[in-house]
Amino acid sequence: MKSGKFRAIFCSSLGMMLAPMTTFAQDALPQGDANLSTGLADIVVTARRSTENAQSVPVTITALDAQGLRDAQIRTPQDLQASVPGVFLSGSSSRASPMYAIRGQSRPLSGNGAPAVVTYFSDVPLPTYVSAVPQFDLQSIQVLKGPQGTLFGRNTSAGAVLLYPQAPTYNLEGYVEGTIGNYDLRTLEGVVNVPILEGKVALRLGGLMERRDGNIKNIDTRFRDLQNLHSNHLRASLLLEPTDWLKNTTIFDYNRQPYSKVSATGTVLVWADPNDPYLSAQYEAQRKRGFFTSGSNFTTSEGYTTYGLSNKTEISIGNITLTNIFGLRQVKFATDNSGDAVPLKYVDSLQVIGSRQYSNEVQLAGDGLGGRLKWLVGGFFLDAKPRGPNTLDTDIFRDVFAPGLLPNTPSSYAFNREKSKALFANLSYQLDALLDGLTVNAGARYTWDKFYLCSGTGEYDPPYSYTPDDCPGVIPEGSAIAGKSSKPTWTIGLDYQANEDLFFFITSRRGYKAAGLNGPSFGTGLKPLQGFRPEITTDVELGVKSTIRAGGAQIRLNGSVFRSYVRDLQQTVSGVSTGNFAGIGLACTAPDFEPFLDGDCDPSNDPQGTVLTINAGKLRTTGVELESVIAPTRNLTLTMGATFIDAKVTSFSVPAILAAVAPPNLGTLYTPKRTFSGDVRYVLPLDERIGEVALNATYYTSSKFDMVGYTANGYQLVNARLDWNNIAGSQVSAGIFARNLFNAKYVSGPAITAVGLPLTSVIVGDPRAYGLVLRVGFGPR
Repeated sequence: MKSGKFRAIFCSSLGMMLAPMTTFAQDALPQGDANLSTGLADIVVTARRSTENAQSVPVTITALDAQGLRDAQIRTPQDLQASVPGVFLSGSSSRASPMYAIRGQSRPLSGNGAPAVVTYFSDVPLPTYVSAVPQFDLQSIQVLKGPQGTLFGRNTSAGAVLLYPQAPTYNLEGYVEGTIGNYDLRTLEGVVNVPILEGKVALRLGGLMERRDGNIKNIDTRFRDLQNLHSNHLRASLLLEPTDWLKNTTIFDYNRQPYSKVSATGTVLVWADPNDPYLSAQYEAQRKRGFFTSGSNFTTSEGYTTYGLSNKTEISIGNITLTNIFGLRQVKFATDNSGDAVPLKYVDSLQVIGSRQYSNEVQLAGDGLGGRLKWLVGGFFLDAKPRGPNTLDTDIFRDVFAPGLLPNTPSSYAFNREKSKALFANLSYQLDALLDGLTVNAGARYTWDKFYLCSGTGEYDPPYSYTPDDCPGVIPEGSAIAGKSSKPTWTIGLDYQANEDLFFFITSRRGYKAAGLNGPSFGTGLKPLQGFRPEITTDVELGVKSTIRAGGAQIRLNGSVFRSYVRDLQQTVSGVSTGNFAGIGLACTAPDFEPFLDGDCDPSNDPQGTVLTINAGKLRTTGVELESVIAPTRNLTLTMGATFIDAKVTSFSVPAILAAVAPPNLGTLYTPKRTFSGDVRYVLPLDERIGEVALNATYYTSSKFDMVGYTANGYQLVNARLDWNNIAGSQVSAGIFARNLFNAKYVSGPAITAVGLPLTSVIVGDPRAYGLVLRVGFGPR
């Protein structure tokens, strides 16, 4: 359907739905009522491990409550990017493992490396792989920008994303919600909250089922289309409050996406070597097929099973609170991906990951000196262990030149274990004696990280059977290496509450990403690159948060400017391989490759997945972030946000041995210079007997951004939603929605973008989606 035709149908349908309601409203509503003040509600956040008004927190933070998440149609990490300017997904090939980038920093896209942005679910840090959790029945999502770690959790160098599920209450309540849409979308979500013992024990149970056909076409109709949905999710939360000084919350969640029923991300070819006749023909065919059809002529698969258990205990005695947060996350993940987007096997991979992660955090917080001093001390521990097979089976150029010329290469096993320990402290002291409303904030942390990597080669094709117990003694070519790193980090700053509506802050922070290892144990040529150093970030940020009241209107204006300096920048280099080139006479015979990079021409000790993480130099990032909420009446709310980022590599250094495969600039990838988002929410002025009819429209635009060897164009997205809540005073609500309303064609991340390969492919953003939602609730309103 053409975009213009779709616009006409949508607008006509909208007009027909609203016309009779608007007529009723004009008769029923007293004159002038629509101009009453909205009284913008305070945004409550827990960014500093205490409940605070977001307008008085010296951190750049974006918070969305349950209503905001529903209005903005945020159901996945990909949706969050369009509602929070300055937050990007930096190129994970799996939607189950989103990699957030904030202020130009992220985790290395493949291989080993700590995240720059950590995602938390109910205060528990999620694993690096399969960190996506279903975003249903959430209380809020909070996005913190800048280095974190002196107040809670893992140390990060760029920010944190905090997801909080709805907590149990002492009301018998719940809801059932169903959705249908194009591509045969079907979802069913339900929650029931049961007060077991009034004021003492409550239980909340929830579940979500998702089904949808693929929205990226596969050229071979024998196989299913790409990017389909088929998943089931369960969650149970138990609240215990036996006394007024003890509170305990336990949350269990289980998530499953069957490997046999879900295809991997959809990829398309965006460049091919003009000197390669086959690839040139495939590129022309791709252009004719269009953006939402992939050239891979076989089905790919992706599946996972995860579960999590968290327990939070809070003991409050007087003005002192002791908190303990325990977390367990277990992951089993597999993906079979043809990222090259062409029928022949240029670059194909199958990856299996299993892990079990334990974490525990202890905090002691209180205040003193008549409330002028607030303090917090704590400790953090994390132990992530491999579980089951952990392998990557990658074939490059197989079946391209001549049958049997390039041998099938064995899978590469890598069992990674990491341990992290930290002590931290933070205090805030009011300097009212110097200036009323002035506060100094200071925090410090010391982190100790240890890591262990055992590697080996395995089967040529699935099934894969080697486990951590088999390494290094049983697995072929087994080798084990270990390392460690430790660093102090800190934060220091001043904030000034000039009056109820005006708040200033200035802060400087030090962030740290742990060192790590490349595997397996390399030959002499690559031995100096066996490990990589920690990445250190230091930033300075100046911000203002304000509320302006003008008659019946309110305006919230927030802004910040920052500059960060990164040294020993961790980045990945791909395409480092012996075996995949040896069969065509390149690796060990051509003058430029004799001997090949690792010095021994032995494919068994090539970097896993042909990827190395290195320290690439220094990065300086300067940015401006703006956010505003304008509520001229109680019925109309306008929300806008923008980011302007200038990231510059001030020092760039790649080992000479990698010059042939390293891109010319690794430091400014996946970071648009400009992004903007705008949201309009309008509630029709209706009599409350009718219910609430609300229209939400969201606009997002991003400038172009660089990937390795490819620059993705900027793009614009429009989402819209129309809801009729509490129809005729009942607890029944209905809505229609559209995402990517005008079917924009955009790139969501890289697929195959390695330097030296004769093709470039990318992951396609979702095409237009639309549907209907029906929600039935029960219990107190």
